[in-house]
Amino acid sequence: MYCVECSAQMISAVPPGDRLIRSICPSCAHVEYAGPKVLVSCILFRDDRILWIKRATAPYQGLWGSPSGFVEAGETVEEAASRELQEETLLVVPPEDFSIYAITSVIPVNEIYVSLIAALPSMDFGLTPEISDIRLALETEMLASEYAYPAGVQLWIKKTYEHIRAPNPFGQQAKLRHLR
Repeated sequence: MYCVECSAQMISAVPPGDRLIRSICPSCAHVEYAGPKVLVSCILFRDDRILWIKRATAPYQGLWGSPSGFVEAGETVEEAASRELQEETLLVVPPEDFSIYAITSVIPVNEIYVSLIAALPSMDFGLTPEISDIRLALETEMLASEYAYPAGVQLWIKKTYEHIRAPNPFGQQAKLRHLR
């Protein structure tokens, strides 16, 4: 890897005052920090059902999950959710229809998931090359062993179903302000 400041070859070392090995430029002392990747996960619901997709590609091929993907440079998390949802399911949900639902750090893979929630506006979803099946399912219709998530996520999925069954599922959701 080369320095983005001066183009010198980077070395791996612990910078002064730090505790972790990082890429450092021996020429200009620039430090490259490997921050986590940010992903969005889209929770769409209608009544007491959640939209699930069966992944057709790695990782988690053949397992059920929510539409999700990486946030691209220049996108808000709501814009990324809208884009990923359309890419994976053909559904069009405007960014402003999403609300932040949860933020989860997945430390072993250096990722942060921002889960966004929205009411399912229509049944106009379909299969794409990224998914092999799609379903709007009750909690009792999904098998825990078929989720594309670790076992610890089962409690979170249960809480999400409880949340959408509540009288006002958007009552405590907040919108983020974006600086551009």
